[in-house]
Amino acid sequence: MNLRTSLLIILLISFIGLSSQIRPSETQKFVLTGKVIDKLTKEPLPYATISIYSMRDSTLIDGGITNEAGKFKLSLNKGIYWVDISFISYIKNTKSDINMIKGDVDLGVILLASDNKTLDEVEVVAKRSQMEFKLDKKVFNVGSDATMKGANASDLLDNIPSVEVDVDGNVSLRGSQNVRILINGKPSGLVGTSTTDALRQMQGSMIERVEVITNPSSKYDAEGEAGIINIILKEEKRTGINGSVELRTGIPDNHGISLSLNMRRKKFNTFINYGLGYNDLDGGGTSKQNFFLADTTYGTNIDRNFNNNGIAQNIRLGTELYLNELNTLTISGLYRFSDEQNLGTIKYDDFNNDEQLINTSLRENDEVEKDQNRELSISYKKSFEQEGKELTADFKYNNGGETEKSDILEYITKGIGLGDPALIQFFENTENEINYLIQTDVVLPLPKDQKIETGLKATLRTIDTDYKVSEEQNGEVVQLDEFTNIFEYVEDVYAAYGIYSKQFDKFSYQIGLRMEHSEIQTSLLTTNQNNRKSYTDFFPSAAFTYKLENENSLQWSYSRRISRPRFWYLNPFFTFSDARNIRTGNPDLDPEYTNSLEIGYLKYWKKGSFYAGTYYKKSNQVIDRISFANDTGVTFSLPVNLSNRDSYGIETNFSKDITKNFKANGSVNIFVSNQRGDYDAVNYSVNAFNMNSRFNIKYSLDKQTDFQLTGMYRAPNNSAQGRVKSLTVVNFAASRDILKSNGTLTFSIQDIFNSRRWRSITETANFYSESNYQRRPRQFQLTFSYRFNQKKTRQRSSHEEGGMDDAGF
Repeated sequence: MNLRTSLLIILLISFIGLSSQIRPSETQKFVLTGKVIDKLTKEPLPYATISIYSMRDSTLIDGGITNEAGKFKLSLNKGIYWVDISFISYIKNTKSDINMIKGDVDLGVILLASDNKTLDEVEVVAKRSQMEFKLDKKVFNVGSDATMKGANASDLLDNIPSVEVDVDGNVSLRGSQNVRILINGKPSGLVGTSTTDALRQMQGSMIERVEVITNPSSKYDAEGEAGIINIILKEEKRTGINGSVELRTGIPDNHGISLSLNMRRKKFNTFINYGLGYNDLDGGGTSKQNFFLADTTYGTNIDRNFNNNGIAQNIRLGTELYLNELNTLTISGLYRFSDEQNLGTIKYDDFNNDEQLINTSLRENDEVEKDQNRELSISYKKSFEQEGKELTADFKYNNGGETEKSDILEYITKGIGLGDPALIQFFENTENEINYLIQTDVVLPLPKDQKIETGLKATLRTIDTDYKVSEEQNGEVVQLDEFTNIFEYVEDVYAAYGIYSKQFDKFSYQIGLRMEHSEIQTSLLTTNQNNRKSYTDFFPSAAFTYKLENENSLQWSYSRRISRPRFWYLNPFFTFSDARNIRTGNPDLDPEYTNSLEIGYLKYWKKGSFYAGTYYKKSNQVIDRISFANDTGVTFSLPVNLSNRDSYGIETNFSKDITKNFKANGSVNIFVSNQRGDYDAVNYSVNAFNMNSRFNIKYSLDKQTDFQLTGMYRAPNNSAQGRVKSLTVVNFAASRDILKSNGTLTFSIQDIFNSRRWRSITETANFYSESNYQRRPRQFQLTFSYRFNQKKTRQRSSHEEGGMDDAGF
């Protein structure tokens, strides 16, 4: 019996055991369902209010809100009722004489018409909670976080529970960098080849919310053993012309403007998002290295300083065409461009075995980097008379590239070799990427609350880099062949999936299977070295949800996932800015596989919510970087399939409206990782304890003024070759609504105590290094937002936001 079968049997046995202990309600109840949509656009209306009254005496019996799909589902005692369906800026719809004495009632599709008079007069007072807890995912409405005004996408992710962004901009989820980042549920050029640079250049004002999915179903790509981070971009659904503009300025220099404009008519919806930003940031750090050789020891102190400045812009525009009530065609495109200059200085102080300074040298790097990306998306959606039945087809084309050119000057300022000619080097890297995505999905509802989902997908990806390093020798520029080559990467993945789900009164389940066939090829064209890998894998998934009494829910979920080696992990030529610390790739890496099991409990109160979950992951062929030093004092960092790893942990999230004006939420994630493996006759086994926590406190002084304080703490943890020290960050913001609540002025301080420093220790048999690095200093930011034909929304209770989750799927 394999592990997958064993896990599924354990889940079933656990469910049967729990079910036998829970008594069914003694009062007979029936279910009232329906779907609320906009009468004009036929779009679903999420968070519409459903109020249930008794026909006998008009007593308010129950109520709720619609979910993201505009659907609601309420369990009521048998009786006769009338229902009010209402939504801000829409005319109320009333349904009378609803007979629920003999069984369930489905109100079908309920149309709400826009009330334009009310729209101009009302102040909207319903805003999504900053954190929404759902059993299959957690939703973070980043627009609600005043401390992140003016931040880029990388900063926003670093402020989300269980997500970390390290000193190099790499994103990790629950301690693993093998996480899949999507835009609107699909791969995108907005996070192209260099995800770290793309996220840093992407303005946070374009983002509506971020979804964190730690155990995705078979519908999603199997890529990313840690799960999926899905970034949802803003798109207005209100009829008419509306939008917003945002201006920001900050110290250190961080200035920008963003515009969001939407025009929705009966037959079409057109939208445009534009962002332009300029930043000029300083950073740096220190590193102390000691080398232990057979006949001597020596050390080097490294002091790094850099300045990054430049302009980045993003534009996204598109049109939704409502061909008729059942067919919609969406065409959209985006363009991203950046032009940066990066200046870096590295100072090397070399010491002998008596710790006496023998040499000081400087390495100066003047780099110009240009990056651009173009993307075209075409989506077709066909609905049917049968509710819930739909067919979608998607095509996406992406073409991007970047060019880096560096002039490097290294010279001695003290000690041995003083007066020798300076070392002059030139580095150039030209990279191009082309992506194609073709996908089709079908959702087929069946009788008795059953549903089948299936789909096909192909992603075709080609990247080529032309890497050149040259050096001035005796007045001539000579190419360094050992650092020069053309690298080509081809990745084609073909996938098919099927999902079956069934919902009962309190219990629902979903089982799925995904097949992916991968064709991977890397080629060093200059030296004619080729490496091809072809493999077919199956990825099952399962989820079981049980709704307890009093707004309690339980879920068990399982999935198998894959982490293919990243492009830069395979590219053997990586960095040259620091000639003494070189990071390189490994074209012979194999994919990493993970089996993941998670059990979660979700509880709602009237003014609060709580989630607690425990998870276990078993990973094989884990990719990790190892560092080693040669006899000349140069350190290398190389990715290898290092080990097998078992990880298990506990995660909790809570949200509470303490008073009418005082709200708080937070999270804690604690996990242990047991890694076992060796490489080149060296054992790299390690047991690591990890913990990170976040808190958010918000106080509303009045209807126009808010104060917010957020914080994050990451505990120290062990790695295969050393230790990462603790990290603490605190942010503050104050906001004030002005201009009749059409405008908002926000002042924020990111990293109040200037403590966002990455500190680590690396230790091998002949090498020891201790580093302290800061990617950017404390940031002061002033942001002004103005909305036209929109009203600012304010926060409602956490309970109202999550009570209508669709069975946890």
